[in-house]
Amino acid sequence: MGSYKVLMSTLGRSHFIVAASNIIRQGVDLKLLQGWVPKDLNSWKVRIAAKIIGRKSFVAGLAKRRTPELEGRTISEPFPEMIQTALCAILGRFGRQLHGLSVRLAFACHGFLTRGHLKGYDIFHVKSGLGRGGAIRKARALGMKVLVDHCVPHPLSMKATTGEDGYDNWWSFWRSVMADCNEADLVMVGSQYVKDTFVEYGFQAERIRVVPLAVLPIFSKIKTSYSSGGRLELIYTGNWGHWKGVDDLIDSVEILKERGLDIHLTVVGSVIKSSNSYGKAIKNNLPVTFVGHVPQDALREYLKAADVYVFPSLRDGFAVSAFEGMSAGLCLVTTRESSIPIQDGETGFYVKSHSPDLIADRVEYLYNHRDIVERVGRNAADCVEKNYSWERYAQNVKRVYEELLAK
Repeated sequence: MGSYKVLMSTLGRSHFIVAASNIIRQGVDLKLLQGWVPKDLNSWKVRIAAKIIGRKSFVAGLAKRRTPELEGRTISEPFPEMIQTALCAILGRFGRQLHGLSVRLAFACHGFLTRGHLKGYDIFHVKSGLGRGGAIRKARALGMKVLVDHCVPHPLSMKATTGEDGYDNWWSFWRSVMADCNEADLVMVGSQYVKDTFVEYGFQAERIRVVPLAVLPIFSKIKTSYSSGGRLELIYTGNWGHWKGVDDLIDSVEILKERGLDIHLTVVGSVIKSSNSYGKAIKNNLPVTFVGHVPQDALREYLKAADVYVFPSLRDGFAVSAFEGMSAGLCLVTTRESSIPIQDGETGFYVKSHSPDLIADRVEYLYNHRDIVERVGRNAADCVEKNYSWERYAQNVKRVYEELLAK
């Protein structure tokens, strides 16, 4: 395969920055178009933005957008990200319709501005939804191949598994996402489960490529000792929302408490305190500790102290947080909707979604069989170490690029 050039397009915080850096290491001539990448993180603009947004990790997040590999290979378009942040903050509070429209508008704006950067490239690798605003249409006119990168199940599958509305309405952000997928030469997804949901709802299987993401090695096998008895420490990390199955998780903890088991759940990550699940945990005095968002060093310590990672997600494409738990050496209890491709009973355990009683049953079984907690945890760490490196991910993406150009 001769030389070729790739323009990758993303917006906001995402895995694309790490992905782009590793793809470049494979010798691919790639540039990354993203949101705001300030030259000086100590500038007055950054300080003002940090105060307005009010998120402690804001500056650290901006810093992650700059890597040695991306030096001279980053194109910054801050305006669409500013629109998304502002509109979601102002209009999003009035309901999901306006929030969805805000995101669609920002993504369309990003796509419109992308058109001015497309010349001279062979492949347009775009995050699903960012091809609107004429970006994919312009790429096609320039003779480029289009690879749409999609991270979650088919919208209609998510509607079915979560019971939530908003995945197929006229105002839905997901309409833009599916429009991009339908116009792509190939769609790249992070798991076989996601591909299966697309095929289930009529998408052509031959146009989908499965390329699993990766896990940073900083969590690899940090758990070295396992308890043989006493309290069983459960952990959940990441976003806290209905679609993550957190209502089922809290209900299962209540069941375990009623059974008299000495268990404790630690929740690491930002939690909406007005949520029903949080309110129930506090009101019923359940053995749950909410620690909020923590830096990675602290997260390592929480994972190291835990025994079982419980992740009853209702929709996911590649749950990085759960893979981090597996990488650390924790025994995973999850659902098939999490998209995590475990070997049931060997590298983790599946439970049926929307089933807090089955989660409780599995945790009780592990409570009484600590040897299995250790065996499955160690197997999980070995599996992640072997199969989910960023180098392997980048090599797989490179093969997809070369397949596109060979068509």
